[in-house]
Amino acid sequence: MTDSIPPHQLKARTSLIHGTCILLGPRALLLRGASGSGKSRIAGALLHEAAIAGRYARLIVDDQVEVRSLNGRLLVAAPSKIAGLREHAGIGVFEEPHEKYGIAGLVVDLIINDQQACRMPDDDELIVRIANVPLARLILKADVPGIVATIFHAMTLLSHCHYREDTLSTMRVESLLHPMPQIFNDRGRS
Repeated sequence: MTDSIPPHQLKARTSLIHGTCILLGPRALLLRGASGSGKSRIAGALLHEAAIAGRYARLIVDDQVEVRSLNGRLLVAAPSKIAGLREHAGIGVFEEPHEKYGIAGLVVDLIINDQQACRMPDDDELIVRIANVPLARLILKADVPGIVATIFHAMTLLSHCHYREDTLSTMRVESLLHPMPQIFNDRGRS
């Protein structure tokens, strides 16, 4: 994958943000939240569920994510010193198969207290700009049962659409939260 992007574009202006990032199908998922909010745990659960479902998923990076705008898309990458490492709470840090980078499709902001939660976020809260790139955003309580299924469902929906900023606001959170009986088809693709 890295062979397809010219080196001068990979070295473009980069920012570092706190988060965990995995590739889930064709797009990357960026999990953000305070330390201890469950980013690594949820990423691990998503990687595990993807393996069970036969869906391609890989860690990109845990803890610090390099981000940069590339042709109107958000490129997410691992700083070389932590590439392939993921924290397992209470156990330690371990190496895992990983991708060097991906194109972000969804940002999930994890919250840990009820005051930050909003049942019906405003449309402008469903879009976040990172490096001036608009991305779909979910704000989820980290300890809610079914969070992994919710994120899988959202990533599946987003992998089937080519969105622009003006259409992102029409995607309501409730459309991402409805139960989906079968996320993956028989061939393991979404």
